[in-house]
Amino acid sequence: MNSDKSTLLIKAVDVDFSWKQQGRITRALHGVCAEFDSERAHIICGPSGAGKSTLGLLLSGLIAADCGKVLLQNLDIHSEQTRVAYVFQFPETLFVEDTVEDEFLAIPDRESIHLGEEMCAQLGIDYSAIRLKHPYHLSGGYGRMIAIALQAARNPEVLILDEPTAALDWHFQRQLAEFLNGLISSSRILIAITHDIQLMKRLGGIAWVVAEGRIAWKGLTHDLIADRDQLMRFGLSDG
Repeated sequence: MNSDKSTLLIKAVDVDFSWKQQGRITRALHGVCAEFDSERAHIICGPSGAGKSTLGLLLSGLIAADCGKVLLQNLDIHSEQTRVAYVFQFPETLFVEDTVEDEFLAIPDRESIHLGEEMCAQLGIDYSAIRLKHPYHLSGGYGRMIAIALQAARNPEVLILDEPTAALDWHFQRQLAEFLNGLISSSRILIAITHDIQLMKRLGGIAWVVAEGRIAWKGLTHDLIADRDQLMRFGLSDG
């Protein structure tokens, strides 16, 4: 893994996690070790129920590991000094303001009144047509794209997206892939949790396959996509 001090690194070290609900314990991850650096995309993929979203939540600091630790630049992920943004599978349900414009204006530490316009332009969205709309009145595709733009606008060190292309048409899928590629830099770690082979092709980078709560495969995303046997083994489809 890249050790250049100019890049960022987030790592999971011997992480275990179990979901505890209504007296039942379901083990989601066990003994997971993984490192994600900046300057390239990282894809977390694998069969349904394998623990992909759980790993994303742990890397974001939204849940805490039962055992092990998650570190960003050797700081505990729960430190106030870390800047991590997470986009849920259904992010459009998490809007809190009355207009799209107000959502952008409410972002801490971002003073530009043109922020919404700038972010939407990068996504190929006409901001003037939606800025005064209530976020819940946006179509599913627009809602998802705006939710992603809002998290990216926070300028996080780590941006994690869970199934970002779900319910997007082909046009939005292409726009989103271009947008995400534009976010890749030495100062940002980009992680996409997805089963979308087209998005994987467009982002490239490194693939981490999660199966039965463990890292079952890691390598170049394009190598995984080219291996039909591995795709079938891990419940992925190349269309």
